[in-house]
Amino acid sequence: MRLGNVPLKSAAAVLAAALLCAPSPASALARDTAGTTSVSETEILITNDHEVLEVGPEGDVESVDAYLEQTYSEDELSTLDTGYGYLTNGRLRIVATGCSRATVDYTKYSGSSITVNFRVRYANGGQTAPSAWKTVSSSASASFNLASVQHVRGVMRLVNGAEYHTELVRCN
Repeated sequence: MRLGNVPLKSAAAVLAAALLCAPSPASALARDTAGTTSVSETEILITNDHEVLEVGPEGDVESVDAYLEQTYSEDELSTLDTGYGYLTNGRLRIVATGCSRATVDYTKYSGSSITVNFRVRYANGGQTAPSAWKTVSSSASASFNLASVQHVRGVMRLVNGAEYHTELVRCN
């Protein structure tokens, strides 16, 4: 799948991400044995033009390597420009503990710094006010905490308005 003409310098950032990332399932939903904590996490890839893609066998792209192969020709990729571009790769997650607390977080694996905010969206369609904007650098994370939750999903929004969300997690 081609996502448009992306400048050469961003292709180098994609290559850097490919070298640092391993494939994972598109999304995972888990509950602890006592049934009090639910987790939904998804590996995502944010392209130079701010498209958000799920990474994994059930996702939009199977791996960062597969994205590279589908999007760029070999002569467009160069390891000399690895410091440039806007691509980011990381994990978006929500952890709900009982019905008393939820945490939405994004852990960045590679790429340029991005500015995001978080919110929690309820199963009934309602949502919290967004968090403050946070800049996330490589190998760093940012989070948003909420007390007294229902069935919820985590939402991360980029400064350009693009958003991505986790699967719904149920509180018990």
